[in-house]
Amino acid sequence: MNSSAFPTKQTQQPATIVQLIPALQGGGAETCVVQTAKAVQQAGWRSLVVSAGGGLVPELTRSGVRHELLPAGEKMPRTLFLIPRLRQLLLSEQVRLVDVHSRVPAWLLQLTLATLPAANRPQVVTTVHGLNRPGIWSRVMVRGDRVIAVSEAAQRHLCAAYPDADRGRIRVIPRGVDTRLFPANYVASDAWMRSFFAEFPQAVDRRLLLFPARMSRARGQKDFLQLMAKLIQEGRNVFGLMVGDCSRHLAYVAGLREFADQLGIGKCVAIAPQRADLRELYAAADVVLSLPTKPESFGLVVAEALSMGRPVVAWDQGGAGDLLQKCWAAGAVPAGDRQALMSVIRGILEGQIQAPHASCPYPLQQTLEQTLAVYRELLEPLQSAP
Repeated sequence: MNSSAFPTKQTQQPATIVQLIPALQGGGAETCVVQTAKAVQQAGWRSLVVSAGGGLVPELTRSGVRHELLPAGEKMPRTLFLIPRLRQLLLSEQVRLVDVHSRVPAWLLQLTLATLPAANRPQVVTTVHGLNRPGIWSRVMVRGDRVIAVSEAAQRHLCAAYPDADRGRIRVIPRGVDTRLFPANYVASDAWMRSFFAEFPQAVDRRLLLFPARMSRARGQKDFLQLMAKLIQEGRNVFGLMVGDCSRHLAYVAGLREFADQLGIGKCVAIAPQRADLRELYAAADVVLSLPTKPESFGLVVAEALSMGRPVVAWDQGGAGDLLQKCWAAGAVPAGDRQALMSVIRGILEGQIQAPHASCPYPLQQTLEQTLAVYRELLEPLQSAP
């Protein structure tokens, strides 16, 4: 990003901008926070991330972004005891803007701000990553001075759930895909393919169906296994690979393996923890799938696969449905229609449905520039004040 795109006044100390999130384990919202924090730093502001830590922290620190350890994501009464620590941080760092990315830290921030003099309260941006159940608990996410919805689906949800919310504060900024990491028509190297087949010998000479998602009942892994079972019953030579964070869901992962064995497909599927070679997996896959049981706000897997020109199939709901209808409608399946899902997968495997042309619906650079523009919109009046 051009570091002069959003300059601060040379006569003043650069504003401190905080990203507040429960943890940095590696999900979509967490990746968004890291990308934004680095962009803030590059734009000339002071960048600080507050979370309970996680695997993405080293990436932050390598970029010169400071991380402050604060377990602000636990929905427990003890989280209230963090108010003094957060208050002290906001005052000592002279924080001018906080972008909060989840409900528990959003409530913690609101309660903390109530203890501060008005002159010391930072501007608040709430970034809505999920289509959460409406109610008092979730309403906190529309209380920001600006509200970033990560998709048009998220905006529709907010407006329907909170019709009295100030729509003038809402900004739709879709999640962006880094095309340097997920380039169009990328081909995995021979060396990587040999390494992959050494790790998964059962995949040799089989069509690869890839299911990248955090291990959770809400992500639809069981639907994927049932799909695999039907394809194998039809005599199709397929291998299914589920990839995602397994560390906090060991019992669920064990249950998935048991379910695969019950279906008689244990040797035709594998579960792998989160990996650094997702680009290569996309490139090697014959079909990429996303089958969450509930609508999601964006559908990052769909966007990444489309950017690389890979066939991606998802339920036609939420942000994923919007993306597919915009870029490759052939991959949009009516939600829950397993017969239609099978038909689309057959069509792709048999060559009757052609792969999409590589199309990045929302480049990361655009997302970051629009986000920083929202920050500047709030900060410029403060910087010009006497």
